Amino acid sequence: MSLLHLKRTGPSKRRKNHDEGIRAGKPLSILHADVTIFRTLDNQKNYIYFVQDNFSRAILAQTVALECKATITLDNLSKVREVYLKPKGVDCCQLITDDGSENAGPVSEWVNGSTCPSIEHLIAQRDIVFSNSMIEAANKQIKYRFLYHKSIPDFESLKRYVSEAIEDYNNRPHDVLGGLTPLEVLNGKIIDTVGIQQQIMLAKVARVAENKKLKSGILKKWIPYNGPLKKGR
Repeated sequence: MSLLHLKRTGPSKRRKNHDEGIRAGKPLSILHADVTIFRTLDNQKNYIYFVQDNFSRAILAQTVALECKATITLDNLSKVREVYLKPKGVDCCQLITDDGSENAGPVSEWVNGSTCPSIEHLIAQRDIVFSNSMIEAANKQIKYRFLYHKSIPDFESLKRYVSEAIEDYNNRPHDVLGGLTPLEVLNGKIIDTVGIQQQIMLAKVARVAENKKLKSGILKKWIPYNGPLKKGR
């Protein structure tokens, strides 16, 4: 190949370069709401409602129901306002949802009448160019990491599993949060992405050195066999 001045071309990158979505500058300034479907072993269709904080990625409220209704979304949002927004003194925030019926009607009326704090309701890919991908990714993680590999017989069992899954998710360190958990970031811990990257690099260097040491030790122990070779049958 060198005589012909040919160069070997590497494989094309399969990883897609996704545009970064909308990002908040502090906790509780941007919220996401969504609903996802999960079927239990009795073939019952269940609806799992979530409200998520954009900055910390913490799931703030969840409900498992047998119906897809705007009043259930409204109940979740009311819990978030009473448990998080008011106690933290949030003056205003944005709420991002898709254009489903579960986010209209009483939800729109509640948002428009909310003054403490004031809430701006934005429909993904209509009012803003971004999708509701952050909470959709959380939905997927909850289902694939915590639910799909469980044998969940019915609605009541699903409610218990979802509560356990949210507890685990909110208290599990996230790489994108610099190794902190969503609840730690929600409660004010500062994300140090530079520090975590340095730790990753140091761990990589230490791992390579350890692998070289191990490989060297294996080669020293290896003794070549110089005896006669057996003929194969």
